[in-house]
Amino acid sequence: MLNFPLSVFLDTNIFKSAKYDFSDHGILALLKKHIEANETVLFLSNIVIHEVEKHIRLDASALATFFRYAQKEAKNILSANVISEVPFTTLFASATEEVIREALLNEFHKFITESKAICLDNTGINIEEILNNYFAGNPPFETKEDKKHEFPDALIISKLKSQFHKENPVYIISKDKGFISAFDKADGFYVYSSIKELLNIINKQSELYNMITAYIQRDDVHLDLCQRLKDKIESEEISVDGMDCDRKGYCEGYEYYETYLKDVTDVDFQLSSVDDINEQMVSATINCKANISAICTYFDVDNSIWDPEEKEYWHSHHGTIEEQHRPEFDCTIVFSIARNEENVNFTVSDLSFELVLDQDTRISQKEVEPEDPRAIAEAEAMDALEEYYRH
Repeated sequence: MLNFPLSVFLDTNIFKSAKYDFSDHGILALLKKHIEANETVLFLSNIVIHEVEKHIRLDASALATFFRYAQKEAKNILSANVISEVPFTTLFASATEEVIREALLNEFHKFITESKAICLDNTGINIEEILNNYFAGNPPFETKEDKKHEFPDALIISKLKSQFHKENPVYIISKDKGFISAFDKADGFYVYSSIKELLNIINKQSELYNMITAYIQRDDVHLDLCQRLKDKIESEEISVDGMDCDRKGYCEGYEYYETYLKDVTDVDFQLSSVDDINEQMVSATINCKANISAICTYFDVDNSIWDPEEKEYWHSHHGTIEEQHRPEFDCTIVFSIARNEENVNFTVSDLSFELVLDQDTRISQKEVEPEDPRAIAEAEAMDALEEYYRH
C-alpha cells in the first residue's frame, strides 16, 4: 500500500517530453488530478524552473522560424492580398516569437500555481560532495569530457538528498540516465522515466485496475484491439520522412511530396500502463509494433531539366520509393465503463497515437521501377477478355 500523499519531483526533460502540454487533456493534467485529490505533492527545483523557461524561449524562437518559413512558402502559392485576409492573417500574426514565448511561459507558470508546486531552493546543498563527484567522475558527471554542464543536475541531486530520505521518500521522474544513476541504492528515492509509470503505480490501488488489465490481456480483446490499431493506422495520414541525418545535422535522402501506406501487417502490442481511472472510464497506454510498407513519390531534380529563360522545369522527372518500417509507438486507449449489478463491462470509446515513419523506424528503402505501359495495356486486355468469356 502506498502512503499518500506521495512526494513527486519532476526533472526538466519531463516538461520537454510532454511538449509543454499544460492543457486539461495532457499527461501533466493527470498528475495534477492526483495533486488535487491530495494523493501527490509536487516538488520542483528553482533550477528546473529556470531551465524550462530557457527551453521555452529557445523553442519559441525555433517555432517562429518554422512559421516564417511557412509564410514564405504560402506566398509562392497565394498572393499577398489573399494572405492578408482572414484567416491567414490571424494565423501568421499570432505566430511571432514573442507571442509563442509568452503564451507558453504563462501556461507553465499557471501550472506551477495550480499544482501548488513546492519550489526547492539551494539551501542545504553539499558543495564539497559535488566537487568530489566532479573530480572522481561520479554521477551525474560520469566520464564526459565537458562535465561542467552537469553542475545544475549535481545541485538538484544534492538538494534532493538533503530534503528526502527513507522516512521521507520521494518519487523522481526523469529521463536523464546520469541524473537517475545518482540515486542508485539510495533508500527513499524511487526513480521513473515517465509520469505514466507513476500513474500506473497509483492506479493499482483501484479495484478497477486488475479488471482492466485482465480484460486487455484476454485473447479475443487482444485480437480486436490489434485489428482496431491496423484500421486506425491505415485510415490515418501517416508522415513518412525519407531523409537520413547524422549527429552533425547533415542530411541526405528523399523529400517526399506524396505518400500512401501500401500494407500494414503483424500488428501487436503489450500493456504499458493504466493512466487514469474514474467511475465512467479507464485510460491505458499500450506499446505497439507493426510492419508498415509505404509507397513514396519524390521530385527527381537530377533527372529533371531546368529552363533558365522561362525559369521553370520543361521536363520533370518523378521517382518512387518503397519503404519498409517496423515502428514501436505508444497508443492511448480509452474504455468506457458500464456496470450491471456486480458486472463491469468495458467498451473502447477512443484510440489515439502519434506515429511518424523515419530513419529510426525504417528497415529498408528501395527504388520502384516504373511500370511498362505496354505490359499494363496487355494485362488490362487479358483481364477484359477473361471477363468477357466468364459472362
